[in-house]
Amino acid sequence: MRVGFVVINPLSVTLGFSLRPYQLIRHLAKMGVEVHLITPFWERLELKGVRCHKMNPSLLNTKLTEIQYRFMRLLVKSRVAAQYFMYNPKVLEMVVERLGKSVMRVLEKVNLDVIQAEQDVVAAALARIKDDVGIPVVADILDLWADEEVLAGRIERGSTAYAALLAVTREAVHGSDIVLVGNEFVKESLVREVGASPSKIRIVPNGGEVLDGVDSGGRVDLVVYAGNFEKYENVELFIESIPHVLKQRPQTGIAIMGQGPEELRLMRLARKLKVPLSVFKGFVPRRRLLRILARAKVGAVPTKKFYATPLKPFEYMSTGLPVVAIRGTWWGDLIEDAGAGIAVEYDSVEFADGVLKLLDSEDWDSYSSRALKLVREKYNWDVIGRELLEVYRGLAGR
Repeated sequence: MRVGFVVINPLSVTLGFSLRPYQLIRHLAKMGVEVHLITPFWERLELKGVRCHKMNPSLLNTKLTEIQYRFMRLLVKSRVAAQYFMYNPKVLEMVVERLGKSVMRVLEKVNLDVIQAEQDVVAAALARIKDDVGIPVVADILDLWADEEVLAGRIERGSTAYAALLAVTREAVHGSDIVLVGNEFVKESLVREVGASPSKIRIVPNGGEVLDGVDSGGRVDLVVYAGNFEKYENVELFIESIPHVLKQRPQTGIAIMGQGPEELRLMRLARKLKVPLSVFKGFVPRRRLLRILARAKVGAVPTKKFYATPLKPFEYMSTGLPVVAIRGTWWGDLIEDAGAGIAVEYDSVEFADGVLKLLDSEDWDSYSSRALKLVREKYNWDVIGRELLEVYRGLAGR
């Protein structure tokens, strides 16, 4: 079977939103699927069975393309640029239209059975060319984009930018043959906000890797957060909980790993609360990050963004790391029901109490074992890849 992935973020860097398509591509290729990656970058994934195609061949070299990408990311992160330029209806229309034409030029040379679009803009672009190329389109939409940008503080609900993002999502959902979402909450939001047909939505969650040699030995009293610094990640709740943790357990180690637009604000908050700035460890490459997680005792997931499908709880649990999460989120309830960690109300003292409960638990090994079991039996990329392959076969009539 030949499956195409259109991705406009580089997969060769360790970004949370790039890890899902990378893992899907990697595990589908392991199952014998012929995967074609279509992207604006010269990717070097070094994965057997994956063929990379660069959109818009030109005189621009790879480095300049990467610089352009990072400049665009900076514009998106800026409230003024996002609200009045990047998310302007005319700009989005131009991006979607040009992206569709760029992909079309690649597909004229590549024979595929199914093509998958990562996120809304790409899915909208593929929806426009679907009839011309005659290939079923799968849209991988993990969040309601407009709401995420509101939570990030970049646009306002009801603004022109909000309506423009919602319009792109609507086009992507209605124009695709199948829509993938990470959980039932996202499915409900797409049905409610853009009129998606429930029958075309498939729940394909995130997961972790099945890692060898993970056990509870050699652990240290270390509490970690690893992820982006966006407003909707609510890292400030974790920082506010740290003084309560250190008051009870002064020798506990704290590591906050990641980067993002909220970094300076979070550091100012830490300084105000007399939390040592040494807890901020910066960006940590994923290979090293997994080793750190495998030595820690508690993983923090403070976000309360209910319509979301975060990767970090599954990355934590894949290393046997129990999780403290927010009650009422689908991952928080999942973790609590499985006994793989503790779910608490959105309150810094309660969050600290959850951390302390895990650190002091005589049953910590059982929490760790249940976290590993949850990933190894259900929420791992092998299982998810097999389920996705069945979706593709159904679309392709195989």
